Amino acid sequence: ELLDMVMDGSAALGLGCARAHYPQGVGFVRLGQVTLVNAAHRDHPLSQLPRVRFAQLADHLQLLLASQSAHLLTSEYLISAKKWHVQSQTALIELLRSGLGWGIVPKRLIAHELASGELKELVLETYPFTEWNVGLDLILNVEAKPGVVTAWLKSELTRTRAFA
Repeated sequence: ELLDMVMDGSAALGLGCARAHYPQGVGFVRLGQVTLVNAAHRDHPLSQLPRVRFAQLADHLQLLLASQSAHLLTSEYLISAKKWHVQSQTALIELLRSGLGWGIVPKRLIAHELASGELKELVLETYPFTEWNVGLDLILNVEAKPGVVTAWLKSELTRTRAFA
């Protein structure tokens, strides 16, 4: 997991969904927000429903980003007993595009597929909207001395707030 990599020094910086609490020794800078949506391929059975109930989500394979899935605020009820954890957003989106399951993904990353109709946002019965925003944090080990490249990258990311 990204947090472990930052803590043990195998990664100088990490970029991920905001958490309510970070372990001691981990610092963070909020870079902005990411809009997440529930999505599936246009031919997936859930995409055929005008509104989707939580019980219906649970009947289908859920594709999850392994490093973030436990920390999403809605992960306690947007779950399925059938789930696959993947290691990258790219892999998750490719599986969605293949029609294999449904997932929670950044809207920005699937904008083209949504516009073309290849992927469809799932409208949840419980909500009057289908998307939500989560914070995007840059995390770092406060004890580590950053190298030149790490310091520059941190400075650029926090200066521009490119993800806001």
